[in-house]
Amino acid sequence: MADGTRLAIAEMIRGGTTCFNDMYFFPDVTARVASAAGMWAVVGLILIDFPSAWAGDADEYLHRGIRVHDDFRGNTLITTAFAPHAPYSVSDAPLERVRTLADELEIPIHMHVHETAHEVTEAEQRDGRRPLRRLGELGLLSSSLTAVHMTQLTEDEIGALAESGASVVHCPESNLKLASGFCPVTRLLAAGVNVALSTDGAASNNDLDMFSEMRTAGQGTLRRPRQRPRRHRPAHGHPERRPRVSLPRERFWDIPVPKIDSPTRQPLLPRPSCAHHDSVPHIAAKLLVRNSVMMTTMTLRRVGCAICMPYVTPYRS
Repeated sequence: MADGTRLAIAEMIRGGTTCFNDMYFFPDVTARVASAAGMWAVVGLILIDFPSAWAGDADEYLHRGIRVHDDFRGNTLITTAFAPHAPYSVSDAPLERVRTLADELEIPIHMHVHETAHEVTEAEQRDGRRPLRRLGELGLLSSSLTAVHMTQLTEDEIGALAESGASVVHCPESNLKLASGFCPVTRLLAAGVNVALSTDGAASNNDLDMFSEMRTAGQGTLRRPRQRPRRHRPAHGHPERRPRVSLPRERFWDIPVPKIDSPTRQPLLPRPSCAHHDSVPHIAAKLLVRNSVMMTTMTLRRVGCAICMPYVTPYRS
């Protein structure tokens, strides 16, 4: 687990990613490795109805998850989120406990929702409700919810998401690989829903390349010029309404500096679409990568960058 997490972090850093949201077993290991690497991480406190090597039942999942939360409460790099896997894999009683605990601890909820048509159809056949409606009735549809995938949505559901303040995470390459469908990003943005972009796990995608993810989202989801939003949004969503992540409020930035002098990135157009994984030779403000080489020790102090800061303009809607 630790070795896999180190490899994932190395791949993400080489691609310019310096903060990630995770959902998997053994969140304590993920948190320790990410902290040692100097990486920001939102570690998911996994919850699922069936036993695993991490926990045997809902009580143990929640107990061990809260212990991880407490162990990293003072860590400036690591925050936590409750991570019930999906509506079809977590029953009502544990979800109600998650809602109560998330409110008490003031941490967000990270969940796979409406990933496939089968998931939605099966839920309707079981009790006549679509999964998002069930989550709403359980009190989970709120600004604390980060709903991942969301490929199957009606107009009423998009309206409910906008009203609740929930965030949606679009994983285009994972959904393509698994033939799950596509998240209706344009309709969500038009309704005022905060939409972020992600890779999903490597097992569902084959890589953790955010440059590739941005390119796929642009070519697939927003495939006609009239569908494009008024302005390009950052991959992490609107800065004022991105999925809840408790990061330090000091004015520190991690700024990936893409390589633009190689043949694959020429000619350099006003809006280049040819950047890809391993095209970030430097990460300004936190030199985890220098000249495309991973530093021997990945733990370095985060500082403001006087050179880059004047050129950083936060997105304004």
